[in-house]
Amino acid sequence: MKIYLFHILLYLILAGNFALSQDRTTTSSIETTMTTVREDLMYNIVTILDKKDNITRGFLIGLRSDSIIILKNKKTFGVAINDIIHISIDTDHSNLMSFTSGAFLGMYIGNLIFFQAEEQPTAYWSGDDEEGKLAASLLFAFIGAGIGYIVDLGLEKNEESFDLSGEGSQRMNEVERLKKFLLSDESTKQVHVTVQLAQVGTRFSEIEDLSNSSDYYSRRVTSFNLLRKLQVTYSLFYSLDVGGAISWFGEPQTIWFNCFFCNQQAYEGTQSYEGTGYYAVASYHPFKSVFSSSISWIIGAGIGLGSVNYDFINVVNSGVFPNASSDSTIVKINESMFSGLIFTEFDLYLFDEFSLGLAIDYVYLPEEMEAIPELGIDKRSLGNFSIGATIGLHF
Repeated sequence: MKIYLFHILLYLILAGNFALSQDRTTTSSIETTMTTVREDLMYNIVTILDKKDNITRGFLIGLRSDSIIILKNKKTFGVAINDIIHISIDTDHSNLMSFTSGAFLGMYIGNLIFFQAEEQPTAYWSGDDEEGKLAASLLFAFIGAGIGYIVDLGLEKNEESFDLSGEGSQRMNEVERLKKFLLSDESTKQVHVTVQLAQVGTRFSEIEDLSNSSDYYSRRVTSFNLLRKLQVTYSLFYSLDVGGAISWFGEPQTIWFNCFFCNQQAYEGTQSYEGTGYYAVASYHPFKSVFSSSISWIIGAGIGLGSVNYDFINVVNSGVFPNASSDSTIVKINESMFSGLIFTEFDLYLFDEFSLGLAIDYVYLPEEMEAIPELGIDKRSLGNFSIGATIGLHF
């Protein structure tokens, strides 16, 4: 959330000035309705050159049909547009956005590239060397922040200028460009790119939670997916976004068995599950008109196709030789099927172009995952639930 203490002070000065000016009539009083300039330009410094070569500098406040309203020396007054030949407006550019977003993106991309678990579905975090990963993540953040800052220096533009010295249609077009620049809400971004990383409710985590000390399951992976969902949407209406999403809902490969020589019944099994869903999505902002522009709550849903490659093997050996018996359960699912997606997000816009958030989602699939009775695990849908974080870029 952007909080400018200096701006608040200027608001108070402006309010006091209006109160004192109610009892007098001057050519600088606001006799007609003033339109406030867009939020990100309010109280930015403006420099005006008029036809008499006078230079006026002040704080930008608003716009009337025939004049620019500025604050200077604790007084508000209008400068007639017809008298202006050149105007420049500071765009209040800050390197902090590129530095901050670069740090988060650097840390995320570094983990995505270097710390995916090997021979596992996209893109589960490895379970090795927690302290090493933390140190590397800080390094990735530092590198990303540096790259963001360097790129930003090349793109930086600190002011917008308008040349009104022309004649006829040339001057009219420049005046219209000026008014559009002052009033258009450029802080409202139309395209939203969001990546979600999340803790997923997987069969691996079920076995990890329920199995006893004599059972084994692969520990070189976690149930934290660094690339749970990638989503791109467009703001079609004020509170409605539409677009597409890809969700990687597969689960880590899992291996389990118990001690063959310690029990009358021994078992062993493996499960591998890769899955990718492609969805048309729509998201709704129910409180967009109530919340600050830096806060957003989204509820959404999508429908599409899920590509599933699921393999399950569980072998149970009972008794002892020569009366031993073996029972095997083998299930293979390799097909595309209908899939649904529901989700909700709570996002905080650190800047107009960058947000961080919390997200919950559920992927629906009609087929079921096999039970493992020996571990007390029942059948469940191939679909799964996740809770995690989002990183958003907005254009």
